[in-house]
Amino acid sequence: MSKKSSDRQAGVGGERDKSHMAFLAAHPLFQRLSQRSTAFREFAAQVQLASFPKGDFVYRQAETPSHLYLVRDGEIHIEHRNVEKDEILLVGIEGRGAVFGEASLLTGEPRSSDARAALDSSVYLIPGTAFLQLMSREVAVAQALTFLLSRRLRAGITGEGRETPARVVFFTGPADPARAAQVAMDLSDHLVDENPDRVVLCALSRESLFQEQHAGASVADIMSRWPQITIDEIRGMLASREHRFHVLRGESLFIEDDRHHRLAAAVPGLLGRLRKYYSIILVDAGADYEHPVLCRILQQSDTVVLLNSLKEYGRREDERWKACVDHCDRLLSDFLDRLITVSDEPADTPVERIISMRNRHRDLYRRHIRIEQDPRGRTADRRSSYARGLSRLARHLSGSSRGLALGGGGARAFAHVGVLEVLEHEGMDFDGVAGTSMGAIIGAAHAMGKSAREIQNLLGQILPDSAAILDKTLPLVSFFRGKRLNQAILRGFGETRFEELELPFVCNAVDLKSGNQIHFDRGFLSTALRGSVSLPGVFPPLKMGEYDIVDGGVINNLPGDILRERGYAIILGLNATPMTDTRSSRTDVRSEAGAFGFLRGLRRYLELPPILGIMYRSIAMEGRELMRFRKDTFDLVLEPDVAGFDVFDFHEIDRIVDRGREVAEKHLPELRATMQARRLQAG
Repeated sequence: MSKKSSDRQAGVGGERDKSHMAFLAAHPLFQRLSQRSTAFREFAAQVQLASFPKGDFVYRQAETPSHLYLVRDGEIHIEHRNVEKDEILLVGIEGRGAVFGEASLLTGEPRSSDARAALDSSVYLIPGTAFLQLMSREVAVAQALTFLLSRRLRAGITGEGRETPARVVFFTGPADPARAAQVAMDLSDHLVDENPDRVVLCALSRESLFQEQHAGASVADIMSRWPQITIDEIRGMLASREHRFHVLRGESLFIEDDRHHRLAAAVPGLLGRLRKYYSIILVDAGADYEHPVLCRILQQSDTVVLLNSLKEYGRREDERWKACVDHCDRLLSDFLDRLITVSDEPADTPVERIISMRNRHRDLYRRHIRIEQDPRGRTADRRSSYARGLSRLARHLSGSSRGLALGGGGARAFAHVGVLEVLEHEGMDFDGVAGTSMGAIIGAAHAMGKSAREIQNLLGQILPDSAAILDKTLPLVSFFRGKRLNQAILRGFGETRFEELELPFVCNAVDLKSGNQIHFDRGFLSTALRGSVSLPGVFPPLKMGEYDIVDGGVINNLPGDILRERGYAIILGLNATPMTDTRSSRTDVRSEAGAFGFLRGLRRYLELPPILGIMYRSIAMEGRELMRFRKDTFDLVLEPDVAGFDVFDFHEIDRIVDRGREVAEKHLPELRATMQARRLQAG
């Protein structure tokens, strides 16, 4: 135990603190004892109460045990560190009244896990020697401990009572708090879809829609019975027949009196009790983020969501936004790690305004979601842009965000469209897209909000056949000049910018000089796509300043790792590069059907000499080998059967799309299970 923690300790028995004595006496371990018991009073005198701020460790893995612990208020996470895999596994969540750390104390073995405060927590430190002495003098304590250990053993075997960590989300919209209150209510409804019956909206801003309504309960109602009130009693008070989620109103926060300090002190305890039942605790702070109670909630939060409405965005709104950012940054040392920014944009928002906003606050846009303002202000149409944006935000907050990675493969990548069509039919949306080479072109169209049918039509228009992009030149740098390729991409994407896309999108390429991978996620889409499809030897590298950009598939043909690094929880990969490829490896003239089949085959042989296929296959084999090292990145990878098609068979779009549709329909049960996963990590 650290000195910092020991400095905050206070002896319970020495102070004769009646509330502490009452708490200990009422605990199942000791409730069968008389408070007049000499053994119990001597034991209680040695128990100390310590405070652990959010993030502090009660003890560390491999430490020699000397105490067991009892949670007075807050929440403690028990986490096992796997050094070999560099991962942390959450093995237990201990809330008010929970005992932990007893197993290693009884066995005398080093701690097998860390114990870390997930909220500001008050914990009783029980010396091991004092507890063992009490057990020897009071057999009822030994019996109670045996019962507790038996229940834990049963839960470990059956999986009963296994918990998923709850999340406290601090939601603020300083530029337009009234709009933020509306979005918070609509978001709560979408959160229920990801966390059935486990969502509470704490409507604590002045503009809250619930200030004049009777839904749920108020903070004052709960505090009038604090601290004896239980989570079951709180849950009963918050239940609302008006909404699928529960509601806590905060109008009492704005009554000017001296109760604010008492409320602020109770925040960790209240959140700890709420986290025992609710998966998501959404706190709408509006523009009142500087209120003492809301400051304390901000410090306890796991995620901070900053909503910026661009409806009438000007200097005053920007100053409000910056003031809120500065406030959060002062209170939270890891503010940027907790932050999700959301831009609330009318459909007609000029792209220049969007880009200007991002450029002024670029460091805040690590995790960013766009939602389009619904003129009705509601989510009646669950397929509207507004509703889809809220669903993405809900998945990010619930640990179920979905990323889609599309690999290259030339014309074979058209199979991705067939997969997208099935996913679209099944209502499986994604929250971010990454693509390489031809997968980048399809991924970009998907990120624009185009349907699978629209993407297929677009590809048919800009890539009707191989002649649409192949313009021969003297093969000194490449076989083709790339001008037709440039024109095809411009016809498809024009001057569209990444900042305009409905979904976050990234495509990768490689700098030929340094060998480093390049990620494109801002600027003109067509420029980035041109770089990502520059297959070495086939098309010339794209000159961008000091860089010579070539196809990203050279070192990463299925960029799911980029999505994982950006925080997406569930990654689906679509790979259109077959393991076996007889078409690309052939070196003879390919005869076609019909009387003039040989002549047609000879013409194709001269237009697309075998060396092109050999170069492509060589790069593809290297990419397949590199993908082995990234297989843990994906939750599921679909591989359509496209080995019978050539990488330049652009005229076969319909047949190739069918192959994608077939593989998606075949794996529908796996797709459904994968999309429903929820992956909240410890910490």
